[in-house]
Amino acid sequence: PACSLHSWIYHRACAASSWPSGAAPASPPPEVAVGLEHSCVRWADGEVRCFGQGAHGQLGTSLPPLVALDAGGNTTCGIDEAGAVVCFGHNHRGQLGDGTYEDSAIPRRVSGLPPAVEISVGFAHACARSEDGTVCCWGWNGNGQSDPSSAEADVRAPACRALDARRVVAGFDTTCTIDGADGLSCFGAHEVEASGARDVAIGADHVCVLSADAVTCHGAEPGGAGEPLEAPLVLPFEGGALAAGAIDHVCVTDRAGALFCFGKNDHGQAGDGTFVSRHAPAPVRFLPTPITSAGVGDRHTCAVAEGRPFCWGWNDEGQLGEDGRVPSLDPVEVTRNP
Repeated sequence: PACSLHSWIYHRACAASSWPSGAAPASPPPEVAVGLEHSCVRWADGEVRCFGQGAHGQLGTSLPPLVALDAGGNTTCGIDEAGAVVCFGHNHRGQLGDGTYEDSAIPRRVSGLPPAVEISVGFAHACARSEDGTVCCWGWNGNGQSDPSSAEADVRAPACRALDARRVVAGFDTTCTIDGADGLSCFGAHEVEASGARDVAIGADHVCVLSADAVTCHGAEPGGAGEPLEAPLVLPFEGGALAAGAIDHVCVTDRAGALFCFGKNDHGQAGDGTFVSRHAPAPVRFLPTPITSAGVGDRHTCAVAEGRPFCWGWNDEGQLGEDGRVPSLDPVEVTRNP
């Protein structure tokens, strides 16, 4: 659909059609953002709490109120109340957008951007979308995922393109956009195009497109041996509005707003109560519906259900958000003040 939960904050006129219940909430719902081994929750009032691995500053300090948030690799970015993009954490490829390669726990403002309505962070690059569909990317560009027209390995200042996008997703080494007609176009390592796209999840070796009746994966099978697929892998599925992916696993919502995951599951990141890798979407157990936000890390997953954030999977760095480092096969609710 043209209206997406990702754009809810800035497009309230179409919000009701994005919610399975048909009734949008009175204020923006909480949001989760997940990197390799860290997680963040943005509460409805804009306060952010990050937890897990923080060696590069990706948990942040002195964070302003934010209206949108995303994380990838060891970097976190958000949009403030004025539409400015700020980033913090790892900066080895210029993904903080401040023109340096210095890590920072203090948010750095990305200059040269129009006011942003969406932010997406990949492994070492990030992209912002403005309301008119312009997409600006910066950071690692080894496969052209930040600026296809540049041969530079890193893009240190945002490269902007008029793409008429309603959605942008920065992945490992690929960036995808979805336009107002649900047309998907990807650049970088995986040059995928598709119609009827509701959302997209990008991993290390795959691009999985969520549509009304399937999840279609290009590149390699999530959680597989990494061998290139001879043809796209089509998994029948009654698709909803959201998809999220990282290195080896993917999560998607169905039409009722329930979350399903597949791919690698060696640490319980699929949330089905097992350590068995899944070759097709399997429901996450003990998780309320509808899901309004989801994020996937290396070996853990987080989601917002009924306005409450949950995480599950591996917890060696405290990325599930609670005291201790005990992993969980089932969703654990994240509290605002642990």
